[in-house]
Amino acid sequence: MSDYDDMSRAELDEIGAHLASETARVKRERRAIPDLEPHLVEWDTITPELVDEFQQILDHATTERDTQQFLQEHRQLLLQPLRGGHGRWVLPQKAFGGHFRSDFMIAELSSSGFEWTAVELEGPQRPLFTKTGQPAQYLRKGISQIEEWRLYIKENLDACRKPRAEMGQGLADIDDQVRGWVIIGRRDPADEKFKRQRRQLATRHNVEIRTYDWLIDRARERVDELARARSAD
Repeated sequence: MSDYDDMSRAELDEIGAHLASETARVKRERRAIPDLEPHLVEWDTITPELVDEFQQILDHATTERDTQQFLQEHRQLLLQPLRGGHGRWVLPQKAFGGHFRSDFMIAELSSSGFEWTAVELEGPQRPLFTKTGQPAQYLRKGISQIEEWRLYIKENLDACRKPRAEMGQGLADIDDQVRGWVIIGRRDPADEKFKRQRRQLATRHNVEIRTYDWLIDRARERVDELARARSAD
């Protein structure tokens, strides 16, 4: 007697559905890899020297372009806040049709498929809030950009998910609730009194609002983790 003989029809159907789902997921991954392969980033190539250089860039940057170019050349800096995953890819300047262009799209491969993060950069010199606690102009702009990308994805979901070889966007498994990061400004003690407004804004729009110092902090933490791991070997 096999193990299956004692199972109910519902249990067998559940196993069959799971196997079918897993087979479909593996097929999607295989179709997606050719589009993602050129953008594979090794997250553990972070070094103290690179983080110090990024810190210098931020301290002297006057425009968004200054930081965007550096991050495009050193995309592993964008991966340090992430945990887990079986692979990570960073796509710079990803176009959505002829209408919108994200600064970066990050893909992570997990056991459930590809998970995406849309990244909008604003200048490191930009404030997050006005003196009265209202979201500043460029913070509002960053949030609006992510909402526009989500709307485009919702209205063009099938095309967004299809491989580029099939006239798609090559964003396997993406959906219209894609995680969003707005990275703007520097850490400012004056913003401490606006924590509640920041949390409310992030919750309302389903975005993470972060400063560039957050990237620096996560990168330094990862450098320390890697150093401890190497010393333990």
